Amino acid sequence: MRIRLNRLLTKKLKFESCYKQHINTKQTTQNKMMSCETFMEDFCYHDRGLDYSCQLTEEIYYRMKEGKELKDFQNFLKKKGRGDCVEKNYALYKEMVKTNPHLKLVCKYLRYKETGNSIFHCCIYDGEYVIDEAQQIISKLPRYLHENSQEMDSTYQIIAHKIYSRDNVPSLDWMLQEYVLNGSKYALSKLEKGNLPKLTGRWENAKDQIINL
Repeated sequence: MRIRLNRLLTKKLKFESCYKQHINTKQTTQNKMMSCETFMEDFCYHDRGLDYSCQLTEEIYYRMKEGKELKDFQNFLKKKGRGDCVEKNYALYKEMVKTNPHLKLVCKYLRYKETGNSIFHCCIYDGEYVIDEAQQIISKLPRYLHENSQEMDSTYQIIAHKIYSRDNVPSLDWMLQEYVLNGSKYALSKLEKGNLPKLTGRWENAKDQIINL
């Protein structure tokens, strides 16, 4: 166990080094934007300039949905007129938390800096990693990459949030009524104002175990 945790610590140090390189290096790849043709157009479907040669503490991925996955979302959007983040990421959370109790289901109200538009969104956090399989993407990214594009200091600002763990996550029906069906202004009034704090996940808890040995 000690050896495995030491390896995780080594990977963490490599990740921090990689992050500094990412911040200090200017990216030249052009954004590949894809519009949803809805109020969700601000979701950034583009190449975030990831340096895949870097060794991270967790596997990361970012891909556009295709085939049946994409068709299912398009049908949902046509029928409901909104995104599927609550349904999709809630189901994913309930499955993943069975093997990773440190996961958090986070509801957040975002304001996009480029357009000024605001939107409610729901996704999963494993410490400083964001897992999101809603709308048109399937991704797991470090938080700094999820919140930042390569051409702007910040793609969006979190202006309010609510954090749920496996011990207090409500039912899907309750979440849909509270955060979706009652409208975005009502949802905002039920969230805690301010940016999302730093969260602890599987990696952070493993690191703490090493420190406390």
